[in-house]
Amino acid sequence: MASPLRTLSFAALVLAACNTDPPSSDIGAEPPASAATTTPIAAEPPAETAVAAPEPTPETAEPTAEPEAAAPGDPPSKTGATPPAPKTTAPAGTAEPAKVATATPSATPPPDKPTGPVVGKPWQVVASIAADPGYKCNDAYPHKFVTSGGTHVTYPNPKPTGACSGKRAIAVSVPFVPTAAGPGSVSGTLRYGICDDAKTNCRIVKKAMTLPFTAAAE
Repeated sequence: MASPLRTLSFAALVLAACNTDPPSSDIGAEPPASAATTTPIAAEPPAETAVAAPEPTPETAEPTAEPEAAAPGDPPSKTGATPPAPKTTAPAGTAEPAKVATATPSATPPPDKPTGPVVGKPWQVVASIAADPGYKCNDAYPHKFVTSGGTHVTYPNPKPTGACSGKRAIAVSVPFVPTAAGPGSVSGTLRYGICDDAKTNCRIVKKAMTLPFTAAAE
């Protein structure tokens, strides 16, 4: 369809061609209308159809391969990953309570027997001496110890006798009983006989002695 402007322009051109006489100066003729130039209307580009982008498909996680259990003595893997510790399953059933070891008291050993005098019990000491130089013990003489005094002591036999103890030694055992705990003493005189080698010269010797002891309580 032609636009109205184009129709009017065409009609004006036809009329101008038919009118050959010059226009009268008295009559003010309107100047022919100039051909209207029309500016073509820019066609709007077709609207773009929005196409929805496909949603990304979720990636499926690849299954992780479980590490194989390393045999005893195998070196660790190069990646440094530590293999998981094997799971231990406790045996079914009720666990028994741990037994507490009780030490059995050992029998108390009997106390050691006293190695010395004890109050109220008989004991004895030995009075010994060596013969003078050039003499020997006279085995025919009754050697004896005559007790006299002492401390914390009583004598069951106040004059015990003895004998030669070897070629030149004389020994007499003196029995006694302690009367108190602690230190005490046995006192008296040792009488002994000696002779020379030919037994032509014999004599009796008296020697005063004090023999200490320590008694334990009962």
